[in-house]
Amino acid sequence: MLQTFSPGLKAIGLSGALATALLFGMPVYSYAAELPATLASLVGSWRGGGTARARSGGDNEDVSCKARYSNIEADEAIKVEVTCAALNAKGTMVGFIQYGGNSADIDGNWYQSWSTSEGEEHGTFAGTLTTNSVNLNVSAAGTLRARLTMSVRGENEHNVSVTGIVDGQEEQGMDVTFRR
Repeated sequence: MLQTFSPGLKAIGLSGALATALLFGMPVYSYAAELPATLASLVGSWRGGGTARARSGGDNEDVSCKARYSNIEADEAIKVEVTCAALNAKGTMVGFIQYGGNSADIDGNWYQSWSTSEGEEHGTFAGTLTTNSVNLNVSAAGTLRARLTMSVRGENEHNVSVTGIVDGQEEQGMDVTFRR
């Protein structure tokens, strides 16, 4: 039943996250740092599939996704564009991941829209970067909405796992494996 899934898909802010976190027309912050290898390895087009985990009592759904990561060299950032679809819903997310330079800190902004009644939403994210992963807390209107972990598995595969936060509780989520 989509009703148990699509609010969760919106809450986890993936379409993603992936994932990740997004924006249209919001500023990209400039850092004087080279893009880390973990982020640089994502540049390009990806396709993936996985499962959206519904709130308790709801049905899980298969999802398919397309992602494009673009290096924005002058700003040492990555633009993320992700579209995911389930049986009765489709969502698009756009965002920017900025790297803070000499530390493992990353942050950014995101924007998403849905084909269902959930409409549009935007917010921020902050997290850390390791050799093979990106870990983000995704917020909207000052409230933690999701935790996102992206695991990079070489140059041709990465997994995105998102856990949605509803009323302060981890409830639903999504796991998607992307391949080139």
